[in-house]
Amino acid sequence: MGSPQQIAAGTIAVSAPGFAGLAAESLVRTRPQLVQRFGEAAFRLWKDSFAQRLQELAAALRVGSKDRFVRQVAWEKVAFVSRGHDLEDLRAGFRCLRDVLQKELAAPLGSAATDYVSRALEELDSEELTQREEFLHGNPHRSRAAAYLDHLLKGHRREARDSVVEAVKAGDLTVEQAYLELVLPVQEEVGRMWHHHELNIGEEHFVTGTTKAVMCQLLMLADIREPCEKTVIAAAVQGNAHDVGIQAVADFFEMDGWDAILLGSDVPSHDLAIAAQCFAADLIAISVTLDVQRDWVDQSIRELRKVSEAPVLVGGAAFGDDEALWKSVGADAFAASIPEAVRRGRQLVGLR
Repeated sequence: MGSPQQIAAGTIAVSAPGFAGLAAESLVRTRPQLVQRFGEAAFRLWKDSFAQRLQELAAALRVGSKDRFVRQVAWEKVAFVSRGHDLEDLRAGFRCLRDVLQKELAAPLGSAATDYVSRALEELDSEELTQREEFLHGNPHRSRAAAYLDHLLKGHRREARDSVVEAVKAGDLTVEQAYLELVLPVQEEVGRMWHHHELNIGEEHFVTGTTKAVMCQLLMLADIREPCEKTVIAAAVQGNAHDVGIQAVADFFEMDGWDAILLGSDVPSHDLAIAAQCFAADLIAISVTLDVQRDWVDQSIRELRKVSEAPVLVGGAAFGDDEALWKSVGADAFAASIPEAVRRGRQLVGLR
């Protein structure tokens, strides 16, 4: 028998659609102006939003991290305000969510869950909007990165690509610097801009497509280390649609002399296990962006253990710097950066 938090997490994860529907129904009933604001889709939109928040709550309860849930709510608050919505709608929504959990979950399960939601409400009641530090802070190539971003925002695909590739050819940047100090920081900034409603989905997709194309050209310019006769499989876990980071991981392993098998985004656990067998992998590198994706990592690693002895290296924002989190999913190691991933990978397979 698990703790009340663990049991509450499991119950919420399974019952999320039902709980979300009850909360959305209550919210629309008590705030009829939402129908005017969001139209007939108001109930569906809020139900979908509540279902996602409940999965995040379940993930936070499972690892006993109230702060992680609050940080996610703070991030959601920024996006909500950036899109011009009334923050009181979001506050009212979380109050409805708390009431549903309190009513539907028996004590002490309800208390464990509502405590997290109450703390999130305190964050929503504060006037502070969490902002990231300026993305070029401390970057020695800030002017070049800013110019690259400017080309992208203007839709100048060729100019954006050439500004990076030609700098590497001229010796002004190494390939590694182009990835770590230019292309990837700009891609992260574009993600922030989309979250703040400064870019739309089409613009974000354009930038992402250009970034991938630039990375392919950079890899062709890289000095490849002597082959180490090792194979790494690089994949974003099921549910993770972000694949730029894992492509960069695969590229850095290839530069280090590995055979790098890039599976891309949203790879189901069963298919990852099949790939490990098919390619006789020596190492599996898995990218995890959101807290709610950690359960899929756990499942993927269990599937891998059935067919492969290859160590599993994980990375991504879902783990932060919490050692207990990556160990809880059964991983063999965690890397906080791409160069660290290569170093840890070499250690795991016995390379110097």
